[in-house]
Amino acid sequence: MNNHLIVTISRQFGSGGKEIGRILAEKMNVPFYDKASIIQISKEQGITQELLDQAEERSNDSLIYSLAMKQYVAKNGEIGTLPIYDKVYSVQSHIIQEAAKSGPCVIVGRSADYILKEFPYCVRFFIHAEIQKRLERAIEFYHLSPEESNETYIRRKDQRRSNYHHYYNDLGWGEAASYHMVLDSGEVELDDCARMAWDYLRAYCKKNGLEFPPLSEESSR
Repeated sequence: MNNHLIVTISRQFGSGGKEIGRILAEKMNVPFYDKASIIQISKEQGITQELLDQAEERSNDSLIYSLAMKQYVAKNGEIGTLPIYDKVYSVQSHIIQEAAKSGPCVIVGRSADYILKEFPYCVRFFIHAEIQKRLERAIEFYHLSPEESNETYIRRKDQRRSNYHHYYNDLGWGEAASYHMVLDSGEVELDDCARMAWDYLRAYCKKNGLEFPPLSEESSR
C-alpha cells in the first residue's frame, strides 16, 4: 500500500509553480521531480533526446492532434501500438509511478496528477496568476528574449501545457474541481503560497491519519 503523502503541482507558465514545489520539497525533506529531472531519468533508461523532442512536439502541437491521438488509443488499445515517440509518455509515467511508490515526494507537471490518480494520498495543487504578473516573472526568471516578452507567448505556453495534459487524460487542466487547492501566486509571494500549501498538507495529513513529513534541517534553522 502507498500510505504516504504525494504532492503534485500543475501550473500556468510564469506562475512560479516549480519554485513553490521546490520550496515545499525542501521543507518536507522529500525528493523533488520536475520536467528536467524526469527527462534526465528517461535518458538514463535509454530514451534519446531526439525521441524526447519528438514526443514534446507531438503532444504540444495542437488540441486537434491530442484529440486524434485519444481516438487512436481508444481504437487500437494499448499504448504499445503507438509510434515510438509516443511511448515516451509510457516511460515517463512509469518513472513518476515508481517515484511515488518509493515514498513521499513533490512532482511538478508531466500530468503527474492524472498518472497518480489511483494513489490514495495524492494531493493536487494548481498555481495560477494574472497574465501580466506571470509575464513579469517569466522575464525575470527565464530571461525571455524581446520576441518572447509578450502575452501571446505566455498564452501559447499555457496552451501547450493544456494540450500535453489532455494528450492522454481527461482531467480538466486548471479547473478547480480537478484539484485539492488552487493558489493565485500573483497576489502573494511564492514563499507565502508555499506556506499556505504547507498548512493545507498538514491539515490533510492530520485528517487522514498520515505522518506529516518533518521539516528539513536547513528549513528549521
